[in-house]
Amino acid sequence: MNMQMASPLFAQTAAPIVVDTPPQTPTAPTQTGSTLRVATDGTGEFTSIQAAIDAANPGDRIVVSAGTYAESISITGTDLTLVADGAVTLTGDGSPHGVYVSGSQILVQGFTVNGIMDEGYDGYSGSGFVIAGQDIALLNNVSHSNAVAGFQTLETADAVLVEGGSAYNNTSSGVALGGGTNLTIRNVELYSTGTNGGPDGSFQYFGVLADNLGDLRTVDGQITFIEDQAPMSHILLDGLNVHDHPGYGIRISAENGTLSTRPSGRIDTFDFSLVNSTITDNGSDLSSWVGGLYHLGGVLLQHINGGQVSGNVMQDNYTWGMDVYNSSNLLISGNLITDNNRGDDTPDVTIQSAGLEINGGQNVTITGNVVAGHHAGLFSSWIPDSGDDFTNEYATATHTILNNILSGNVEVDFEVIRDDVIARVIEDNLITFMPQWLIDYIRDDIDPAFESANSLGLDPLFADPANGDYGFQPGSPAPAILADAPGGPITPPDPNPDPGFDIANPLLAWLWVLSPASEDAPILRLLVLRQLLEDAAAADVTPQDNMQTLAPGDAPDEIRQFIFGHSLMNHFSDGDDLTNHSGTATPYWMAQFAAADPNHTYQIDGMFGPFESAEDLFPQWGFEGAESVWDTEFSFASVDFDSVVITPFNFVQQHQSPQDLSQFLPFIDTVMQLEPGMTVYIYEGWADMAPFIASFPPTMDEFMNYANYALGDYQVWMDAHVAAYQAARPEVTFEAIPINQALIGLLVDPELGLQGALSGVSMTDLFEDDAPHGTETLYFLAAVAMYSHQFGEPIPSNYVIPPEVHPLVAANIGAISDFMFEAVTGDAPTDPIPDPDPGFEIEFPFLALLWALSDDAEDMPFLRFLVLRELFGEDASTDSFEFAELAEDPLTENLGLEVFQTVPALPEPTLDVEPSSFLLPDDVAEDVLVF
Repeated sequence: MNMQMASPLFAQTAAPIVVDTPPQTPTAPTQTGSTLRVATDGTGEFTSIQAAIDAANPGDRIVVSAGTYAESISITGTDLTLVADGAVTLTGDGSPHGVYVSGSQILVQGFTVNGIMDEGYDGYSGSGFVIAGQDIALLNNVSHSNAVAGFQTLETADAVLVEGGSAYNNTSSGVALGGGTNLTIRNVELYSTGTNGGPDGSFQYFGVLADNLGDLRTVDGQITFIEDQAPMSHILLDGLNVHDHPGYGIRISAENGTLSTRPSGRIDTFDFSLVNSTITDNGSDLSSWVGGLYHLGGVLLQHINGGQVSGNVMQDNYTWGMDVYNSSNLLISGNLITDNNRGDDTPDVTIQSAGLEINGGQNVTITGNVVAGHHAGLFSSWIPDSGDDFTNEYATATHTILNNILSGNVEVDFEVIRDDVIARVIEDNLITFMPQWLIDYIRDDIDPAFESANSLGLDPLFADPANGDYGFQPGSPAPAILADAPGGPITPPDPNPDPGFDIANPLLAWLWVLSPASEDAPILRLLVLRQLLEDAAAADVTPQDNMQTLAPGDAPDEIRQFIFGHSLMNHFSDGDDLTNHSGTATPYWMAQFAAADPNHTYQIDGMFGPFESAEDLFPQWGFEGAESVWDTEFSFASVDFDSVVITPFNFVQQHQSPQDLSQFLPFIDTVMQLEPGMTVYIYEGWADMAPFIASFPPTMDEFMNYANYALGDYQVWMDAHVAAYQAARPEVTFEAIPINQALIGLLVDPELGLQGALSGVSMTDLFEDDAPHGTETLYFLAAVAMYSHQFGEPIPSNYVIPPEVHPLVAANIGAISDFMFEAVTGDAPTDPIPDPDPGFEIEFPFLALLWALSDDAEDMPFLRFLVLRELFGEDASTDSFEFAELAEDPLTENLGLEVFQTVPALPEPTLDVEPSSFLLPDDVAEDVLVF
């Protein structure tokens, strides 16, 4: 296994960016009064949340029991805590909000608001949470499928913290900043699952929006932006995950026709910071607002005055990573801005991608950024905003551009225009390509020392840019350039260095924190998770074989299963019947196989996501010939399912690190509460094909490249994902269904696969698109693997294969069935991990694996130092007997023993896993705080 580490950007984990002057945080409620309980079944003092709020006194705490409450609530008092005890959903009562907070010193935690559809109410129509008060904290709340916004602030809001939770499918935006001061939005996921719709909550246009929101409303189903956005100041967006919006991921374009003196109507937003966030896959919508046709992009900032944009990942957006207009006193540093070019191939598009565009502004500093994979890299211009006269507002703009890596952009890596109105300092940048005429222009008209002050024509030696890895290979000149950036070395952030749970072992904690240094970080983090499981006596498995398998004698005869899935399990086309589906569904074929064996029964129900609470549980799916388990006249718990199946999205790893389980833990927790003891199966679907092919269908070479990824890095990611579930919920039995290994392994098998017995099977005989959704044949093959895993034996030999399955598959079904059974029961060899002899015995399996996996790694000496330090203690030195023996061993001659003399003792690592400074009393925290 090649463990080559990508150095430089990822040579160390960047500490999270800390803003110099953060917004004022809210004062926590005292919680010194009484505890009031609300429950729909009458077991509390109140059955209505609003009634409890109205009865509360300052210092009281209201605890709301699980359930769905058809009410909207308004909090106008002071010093009040409102927490959900379990899954609590508010669906509204016709009011224009779900939760309206205009009081002070208020904490609201753990609620879900959806379905707020009121229209035509000025100011905050149809928003889930509306904040107009002071000292307000909203923690771990979810807002979705509302007519306008998930979370919205108004002009009077001050000292507000929104932390944790998510907002999705709110027609306008996840977070609408309609005014206020000292606003912090931290560690919130904002996303859209659809591309069009209306106030029915079927999509979400922006992630974060500030644009004419002082009087935002919907009229006849359409979002209406009224002028007079309230001024805002001291705004911090920190640790957001913003993805898949048709509009910009983040748009800050405050407008107020009454206060502004500009033709555009824009007003300044003061002290705005965006840090430590990931902004991906936004901007699919088209526009022609500024002339020409173009897609939108990741971030749009207009008239920001003061603040910073630092430590963010802006990747795979459609046209811009970030576009900045007329902003002043702004620092843009340490951002990874790559591959924001998804719209370049759209027909008739005339404005193509740019990684970072800076238009005008005074005192803008751009330093330590990596900009790659666009039509143009960094573009510095004077273009005014929406009709404004640039020269009237700024006599001369100033752009300071230092220590950036600008490379791998198709047309040009660095471009400037208008030397007469923009003063620039351009030094110590690595710029791979610029046309000679542009170099001459900058030298002659802007900066005579441009060529000598920058590194032109150098290759930064990106690790694997074709697959989105913009770390650096050994020998790259880029790390030294970034290290000299003002303020010290700048490294892009690890999207999620905090595992979300405590790692007590210092070695494991350090390995977790340092793992982003490796392009094989998922393997290293998988090892950490494995060791944690072993420490907890929850599992004893190897990194390449995480499957718990049933011995044939232990296999069940009857399976009663509920699936929480998506289209790699159950693929619908227009006109298909959700309740009686057939060919392109794995469960359909499972039922067909079971029906051919008189000793087996397979009963099945299922549903698509998203899932927020028990109220979302519903048997949406049914399959032709398959018996259902659940009649909705009865409860989920009463029908006695024996297992559930979850299906991780095959594109999740593009957005989230393996330990991010937020898509599925609420579902797992709910079904375990309703039916304790069930097994949770994880259906390991096949990988996303789109990044590996130029167009569909793939060539054989493209498919083999895809298969190499699917069976390699993708499978490692999936193994880590499975292990993370077990670490997060050690009391639950998890078991992987290794569909990806079995299915893709079959297709590349030299004897049976597409270059063997199945050579007459074309790509379109298997796949319908690059997602890749499949044909009946593909889902049939997936079901052969799943049946072998679930029932512990191959499919029945008497099963008659119908004509919709490819005839070559039918002709070779015996061999295929045997191959699948071997693959999913773990009988086939699956451990390619090398095992170099360290020259002495390493007794502990985890340390032995780390030693083996560090082979060929650039940082191998440091990783092996961690192993040796753990084995021999902090007093180990190169003078010790053990190290002297090692030095003589030819297998360790490249160990780099000098590192043991130069690396200091490691301090205890700090992993801050607390969600915020708001901590509930222990007796309540045990009931209402969840991981």
